[in-house]
Amino acid sequence: MVSKRNVFTAAGIILSFVIAIGGWVLTGRLIDIESERLLSASMPFLVDIPIIESMYLSDDIDNDPNARLHLSEYEMVSILQNWGSLGQRRLHEPVAGQISMEQAIASGREGLDFLYEQSILSEEALVFYDVRAYLGQNIIPNNEQFLSLEYSYWNVGFANERLIVYMTINAATGQVWKIEVEETRSIIEESTSHIMLKVNNGEIMNALAAFISNLGIHPDDNASFELHPLESTSEFVSDQTGAVYFGGYALAVDSVLSGIGDRRGDAVIAHQSFADGSASAIISAVGMLTPDGILHFSRFNISLRGCQ
Repeated sequence: MVSKRNVFTAAGIILSFVIAIGGWVLTGRLIDIESERLLSASMPFLVDIPIIESMYLSDDIDNDPNARLHLSEYEMVSILQNWGSLGQRRLHEPVAGQISMEQAIASGREGLDFLYEQSILSEEALVFYDVRAYLGQNIIPNNEQFLSLEYSYWNVGFANERLIVYMTINAATGQVWKIEVEETRSIIEESTSHIMLKVNNGEIMNALAAFISNLGIHPDDNASFELHPLESTSEFVSDQTGAVYFGGYALAVDSVLSGIGDRRGDAVIAHQSFADGSASAIISAVGMLTPDGILHFSRFNISLRGCQ
């Protein structure tokens, strides 16, 4: 015969299983209920993105999503003036006739290849671990409407432990219109670095000519080249956009002027106008010039700029 003790023991075991299973089911049900409550509390919403149109779209672009818009030099001037304005920047998704994020990053990598081909960056400097991109447009203040699609631009950034390279790419043509190279370490550490950022005068002028040629720009006249010893920050002028200018040219020198000692360094500027002087292609580099004519730079900028 089965003793009462054994019966109670068996009943206790069965009851424990029932309680455990019931608790698991109840817990799961409570989780489902809470999930449904949270989801029902999340209301979908619409983002009002104005329609982007273009007066320059052709049948080729309509029929071929990979076709690129061709801009005249004076259309480029208008876009550059907009990019240099104090307009409100609005982010948006690419539309028909604009390149995708993947295409923008591919264009950016072509820009990196350009820097290597022009001896601006060495091969070991081209390994980047962080790549970011966003698409936007400068719209007119107090006006919510976007301009036509060729006014949009991709900002693509490449970064590693030593360098940051920013590029501004026209979203309709896929062309790189601006490249900024910034060293994230002090210029004093240059001699101990495995990456040497250096360039000579001839390479700067060759890079400027190649940059213009790649964009199909016809220069107005001969390019100019200037070297400026930088003795103090008072030689620089900053405008409302935060851009820094020296001698009328845009420079990127905000972080390289500290910690160099009594001598502030050197600025090299190469300038080429086009579209009857309405715009320019400019190279500016800041660093330390050695007696043999080599500029060890920590900031390098090559870009198109519209005259305001």
